Amino acid sequence: MYKNEKTLFKQTALAITFLLVLSGSVIQDVYAQDSLRNLPELSLPLLDNNIIKAYFKVADAKNIDFKLTLCFSHPGEDPTRTTDSKIAEWSRRVNSIMRVAGHNNKHWLRTPDGRLIVYMWYGEQIIGPDSWKGQIDGYATPFWVAQAYRKIANNVGEKFACMFSTNEKITPSSLDNYLDYFPAVWMWTNSYTFAGLDVKMNEACKKRKRTFMGTAFPDFYTSKIMRPDPVLWDILWLNDALAVGNARGLQRKYMATGLSNTFRQQLEYAVKLESPIINIITWNDYPEGHHLAPEVNHNDGFTTLLKYYKSIWKGESSPFDDRDVAIAFFKKYKRGVTPSPYNYQTLNVGTVGNINVATEDSIDIVTILAKPGKLKMNGEIVDVPAGLTSTKFKSQPGAVNVSVMRDGKETATFKTPEWITDKPLRTDLLTYSFSSEFPRYFKDIFGNIPPIYSTQYNKEVNK
Repeated sequence: MYKNEKTLFKQTALAITFLLVLSGSVIQDVYAQDSLRNLPELSLPLLDNNIIKAYFKVADAKNIDFKLTLCFSHPGEDPTRTTDSKIAEWSRRVNSIMRVAGHNNKHWLRTPDGRLIVYMWYGEQIIGPDSWKGQIDGYATPFWVAQAYRKIANNVGEKFACMFSTNEKITPSSLDNYLDYFPAVWMWTNSYTFAGLDVKMNEACKKRKRTFMGTAFPDFYTSKIMRPDPVLWDILWLNDALAVGNARGLQRKYMATGLSNTFRQQLEYAVKLESPIINIITWNDYPEGHHLAPEVNHNDGFTTLLKYYKSIWKGESSPFDDRDVAIAFFKKYKRGVTPSPYNYQTLNVGTVGNINVATEDSIDIVTILAKPGKLKMNGEIVDVPAGLTSTKFKSQPGAVNVSVMRDGKETATFKTPEWITDKPLRTDLLTYSFSSEFPRYFKDIFGNIPPIYSTQYNKEVNK
């Protein structure tokens, strides 16, 4: 999402970025995917980009207040491809999209001077084995990366404003080199495991008069099944995973995000910076954890937080001024408990910032109140102030009952459909959330369709 800013960006409600992936012509977006990884490219001319084109068609037909753009994603996955072949392939795809959407489509995300804002995710890998070196003809690598994207822009009849990203601990000198050619920078999940890196990158951008964009993600638990390895992400596809024959021979990686802590702190920092763009890392891959779209684990918890922080960021009144809100966040079982019979290996690939991993063994109740009140969780009562407050309670097996009270009356109440257990059946490190806003969100999206809940450990349902 992004707001009015003096130099780079315009006013809007929401922007969606589509990923363009070279490997096997995979086109992915935040809600759906055409996954054709194992098919040769020549079989794809009628299929690739269809989802992206459909978004533009729907946005035009419904006249919705969305902006759409593209992200050039990890082009280095095939090490045999040359720079020129990558430029040609992406140029072909963008031209294919432009023939349907049109260059003048109002839904494109653009700068005030008309440049098309495009994102990069490991986009520097566009430099192929024919030219990928630390120094080429006296110029640093970022120069050649910028030249490659300029060629794509020329091939498709556009001028790009490329948003450079990092998913690692970038050095000050490397960042400085990229800021020579790219107007804005943003961080992906893994880079947040290096405490204080966001502050350092923001300071560097200030000095160079570049834009540091805020980023937030709610959770991280990879849905990818891998061979156990402390470093490599060696993904096993279905037949390979089945051949392993047991859960202990498989691994899933996760990050410790401290229940609601990471999402709140990242949004608070972005608001503090008055960041012109806040990137929400979300995905169509529900088991991976960093999704906002409704499903049975996250439900509406993180969405409710985003709605609150968005109002502060845009200088608007809180959407919850007329009511009290409570949100519960917890893990379905505590650390140290062994799932049975399905016990995958898990590897913590990093803790976000200064998060204390022990906080994940608690029940995190976030309240958003217009006036001070009392919070009751499973019989325990504490005073809570007005505004947004996070209150931690001891995690224990059973239901999570939450109420907000004022003057002896309940103003918000709910009981989570999913319970906490001390006998988990399977490895599951997703953060579960549920809130007093759930009935409103669900009815607004799905109408009168009965809700579907996660109730695996709910003893009232599973008697």
